[in-house]
Amino acid sequence: MKKILIIQIIFISLFLTKAFAGPNTPEAPAGGQVLAFVHKASDVSAANPNVTILDHHLLNGNPDAIIVVTKIWSRYENGTTLYVYYDPDTARWRIFSTGNIWRDEEFNVMASIHHSMGSARSSGSGGTNSDL
Repeated sequence: MKKILIIQIIFISLFLTKAFAGPNTPEAPAGGQVLAFVHKASDVSAANPNVTILDHHLLNGNPDAIIVVTKIWSRYENGTTLYVYYDPDTARWRIFSTGNIWRDEEFNVMASIHHSMGSARSSGSGGTNSDL
């Protein structure tokens, strides 16, 4: 249990530090950024208890994002495997678990997002991520 907690603390501190470092950090692709946030699975239903949908304006409609997800330890810990996939029909990323995902269960999400040169979105000056 301590190892899991330590790994999650390292994950959060490392990736939150990187997420706010600016759009052109060495870890982010040129013209891109690293995004980190906590996802709360409030959309889980009895009909589909293994899936929760990520709904973030920088991820929606972006099938080229690279996403890493870890489960935040909770009373629902069940040792299942997590997968992340893009659903082109809804233009959303989804987290799939080999076990049930419980309502309000939380996940650490880190994504590397590339903005194409033709994108209308501006990263602004000063290296801040105002879209987070």
